[in-house]
Amino acid sequence: MEAWFADDTAEPDGVEWLANGIFQGDADVNRDGSFRLDGLVPGRWKIKLHARGLLSQVEIMVPGGREIVVTMEPRRGALLLFKNLSPLPRGDVCIQVSEADGGTWWAFDRSAVGEDGFFQIEVTAQPGRLHWRLFHFPSDRGRTLSRQGSVNAVAAQQQIVEIVLTDR
Repeated sequence: MEAWFADDTAEPDGVEWLANGIFQGDADVNRDGSFRLDGLVPGRWKIKLHARGLLSQVEIMVPGGREIVVTMEPRRGALLLFKNLSPLPRGDVCIQVSEADGGTWWAFDRSAVGEDGFFQIEVTAQPGRLHWRLFHFPSDRGRTLSRQGSVNAVAAQQQIVEIVLTDR
């Protein structure tokens, strides 16, 4: 789950921010599908839910001093599984995705490279033509590797995106 403060020029105090003005939080989901997202200060927010093939996004006004209830209506998204075909040095991998028409890049996930040199990152995304880029940050602070490409993401289907990252 991610939340953006809708005023792109402001990052309110009291919120732990990730890159690009995104607050990212985890929430326990109850049996009825409800969840609670704490840490949002008063103001206009865009809330985005993406989880194992489901997507929803709403814009809300968070008032000061009281709780609000928001209804999100998830729909089927595309499920992309990014994985490498050749081993990498230990480190972290980050995936970013944008719409093919030049939309904003957003960070979906970060994963550690396993002891065997491989990673898998699962991303739920909007169906349609998407651009992706992947960065590998080695633990030894060596050279950062990157690749980018495109994929035609299909709703309600898992697609595997196999990536070869090398120093060459």
